[in-house]
Amino acid sequence: MKRYIRHIILLTALFVVAVGVGVSITTAAPTSIQWYDYNEGMILAKEQNKPSMIDFGADRCGACRKLDEETFTDGRVIALSESFVFIKVNTDKEREIVDKYGKIRFIPTTIFTDSQGHEIHRVIGFKNADKFLKEMHTALSKAEGS
Repeated sequence: MKRYIRHIILLTALFVVAVGVGVSITTAAPTSIQWYDYNEGMILAKEQNKPSMIDFGADRCGACRKLDEETFTDGRVIALSESFVFIKVNTDKEREIVDKYGKIRFIPTTIFTDSQGHEIHRVIGFKNADKFLKEMHTALSKAEGS
């Protein structure tokens, strides 16, 4: 009888764990932004008919690091990033891409494009998560109107 009770308890515990794991897998939100290089990201944006967000920055740029560490790790920004294809461009190493978008005098500069790669919105400098979310919503509205 004791053996039977132990088996019931063990099976119940396994069931509870399995259900818990299943729930956490199906409801898990993204925990970080999926970044792409320029060429791959622009192809993906076109294929998925999504606007892109291109982050122009450099390793030497303190405001760029702050944007990465504070704004791009905010859960709300991460969640909304699913509506875009996020692309990183290093201005020191990828000059030909920088030149495609005209003058980029300050970094970080964030350029939002429609799914075809046409610029629809530009943000210059560091923005905290609250301000950046507003810029993302503005870009989405413009993308829907284009």
